[in-house]
Amino acid sequence: MPAAQLFLEGHPLVPAFNFGCLRFEGADRLELEDGFWSIEDAEASLRLSASYPPDSPWRGNALVVFYLYRFPKGEAEYRETVGRFRENEKAKVRVPGVGAFADDVLQPFDLPDGWAHDRFARSGRDLFHLYESSELGLMIRWSYQGGDASDHPLLRGVEPTVSLIPNQWATDPPPQRSDPFAAAEDEDDDGAEDDDFVPAIDLRAEAEAFRAFLKKRLAEFDPQNNYGPGGEGPITLTTVGADTGQGGWIAVVFDTRPGAEPDGEYTLFLDEGTMLYRPHWTDCCDHLFEQEEAGVEDGGIAVTELDGTITTQTEIDALGEQIGRVLAIVVAEERKTLPAGVPNDDKTWSVEDFDGGWAYFGPYGDTL
Repeated sequence: MPAAQLFLEGHPLVPAFNFGCLRFEGADRLELEDGFWSIEDAEASLRLSASYPPDSPWRGNALVVFYLYRFPKGEAEYRETVGRFRENEKAKVRVPGVGAFADDVLQPFDLPDGWAHDRFARSGRDLFHLYESSELGLMIRWSYQGGDASDHPLLRGVEPTVSLIPNQWATDPPPQRSDPFAAAEDEDDDGAEDDDFVPAIDLRAEAEAFRAFLKKRLAEFDPQNNYGPGGEGPITLTTVGADTGQGGWIAVVFDTRPGAEPDGEYTLFLDEGTMLYRPHWTDCCDHLFEQEEAGVEDGGIAVTELDGTITTQTEIDALGEQIGRVLAIVVAEERKTLPAGVPNDDKTWSVEDFDGGWAYFGPYGDTL
């Protein structure tokens, strides 16, 4: 199946184009970050995405996805896709800034004769419209994490640009417009480490930096406006996620879903407000990797333990495990004096490695 990622920052879509059974007009005005397209004889999809910073009214990620199918060849896949999304359908939802989810909410088409329309929602921020004729099936997903649907720049931007062309099946990729003023990416240097890099980590300093961040996150939780899995309501799971080797960060995300368990949903809510960045972790992991590639046996990272003992670490995974245990120790200490409304038992906390290398507490983690 022809398919490709769309990198749209600095290279917007052209003003008008056809894709599958859709026509886009004014697409160059959409403020998009990326997307994805795929198309073949009977199936096609197009995703348009954007994200918004913590100080934005629409904080978080948003996307509009078009799923297109030609009947009869693509009908079975259409039914399967719709059924999969409808498994978590809710009977009644309220759309922030709009009210009850009705037929005309984010419904861009004047349907031709012979077409049927249906809709469903998995939450007030995850909405679906279905369109079907004897020859075509189309599902549109409107999904966003923050703000109101009434004035959301991506959702309300896409809605007036798209129309349905019943007898069309355009197979060209969504064309992009080159931007001569787009900044070119800086080329990497020769790979040498920063002159200021010191191959050392003091776990005492890491513990205190994380402790201060955890206290800040706990103090700012708002059950009426939580940026995390679930809607309004009390905390059911607090996830502390960390990535040592790739990104160098710690995240604290509050889950309000009833009966929430660790399932990776917290990773959809990573931004400046939920993350504490630790880029020197990645520098240390890169240093260990380079030493391994060069066959150096007597190097490593000097690690200052919580009791002041200094050891040498030469394994990337083991370094991540050392850091993870320190995070778990801090969580165990801070759980003794949690703010009101934050549950304290092991099942309602998860301290976990982004790559799945280690985990503490929760139903799947180790205990200290």
